[in-house]
Amino acid sequence: MKRGQRSLFISLLCLLAGLIALSACGSRAGAPPQGISANAHPDTLTITIPSPVPQRPVKTQILTKADQVQQLYRVTTTLPPYQQPQACPAVGGVLYELTFLDRGKKIVSATYDSSGCGAVTFNQHDQRTPTQEFVVLLGQAIKDTTPPVQTDQLIVIHTVNPSQPPIHAKIGVAGAQRIYDALLKLPTNASPPECADTTGPRYELSFHQANGDVPLVIMIAASGCTSFVEEKILTTTPAFRQLLEQQMAEAGAATARPDSLSMALSDASTAKKGLMVYQQDLLDRLYRTTYALPSAQEQIKHCTTQDTQKHYYLFFEQDGVDVLSVEAYQGGKARCERVTFLDGSVRQPDQEFWTLVQQAQAIATSA
Repeated sequence: MKRGQRSLFISLLCLLAGLIALSACGSRAGAPPQGISANAHPDTLTITIPSPVPQRPVKTQILTKADQVQQLYRVTTTLPPYQQPQACPAVGGVLYELTFLDRGKKIVSATYDSSGCGAVTFNQHDQRTPTQEFVVLLGQAIKDTTPPVQTDQLIVIHTVNPSQPPIHAKIGVAGAQRIYDALLKLPTNASPPECADTTGPRYELSFHQANGDVPLVIMIAASGCTSFVEEKILTTTPAFRQLLEQQMAEAGAATARPDSLSMALSDASTAKKGLMVYQQDLLDRLYRTTYALPSAQEQIKHCTTQDTQKHYYLFFEQDGVDVLSVEAYQGGKARCERVTFLDGSVRQPDQEFWTLVQQAQAIATSA
């Protein structure tokens, strides 16, 4: 799947990852960096955010609300000295660069690593422990300086029954923006995150921009609750569902037809990934054949990866969005060959399926 930049969502998610580690951090104040006045009054903060997508430019966001800048300056320059926690949460992050200025003149710069045991660094001899207050203030600064999303296209994948092909719709700029704006106005849901079931009946909405960025991807479960949208779980309303269905119908929603296949495979001596197949007639046959496979016998469900010789990952995609993901196990112990769907259901592969998989592997190109 083409993983475009998730902009605000990813920025805030990385900051949220930083919060996870703070329970092991100290909270006592430290002294300002050497040569930096605690009484300075910066009026501008620039925040440089690297793109999570390779070969994409960094983003620089500028905060000019003086009171907000000065509060973050005071908190940042008095963070406690860095102490390595005994255990680091296994969470990823990004490296932010913060520069405080007064009437265009730089006062101080620092970097913030938002990973599990990240730190705020002024120089190689001055590292600080980020506090919860710092992370919250920086998150608010990023949110306040992120421009409103202007989406150019919305790809909707509607899974009615996980055992059958989903419905695909490509909605143009006007409809996509209407749905995006309506989404942000939905009421908050107090249910736990697991209410947004990602394996049963669901909608997946991928908002795209003209430059290739994907600012938001969300799941909407049959229960009506969403995956996280700006750190909140939302509840869809009848009006929103009617708008979504109307826009899908106007866009000519139809049964998904993959336009690419991403493959990965491994065996005792080989591990390959990023293999791409675009031959449409082969994609059509393999896609149909996969869904037509019968349910596996009960004993197959107890097989492990060690019971087979080859392990395939198959990701069928349309317009850069997954429409079907399966794992296929071949060879080895008798009656352990199987195909596993995302919802956990297990199918019994036949010779036609393996022949098509091998044909796809033979013509696949590296991504």
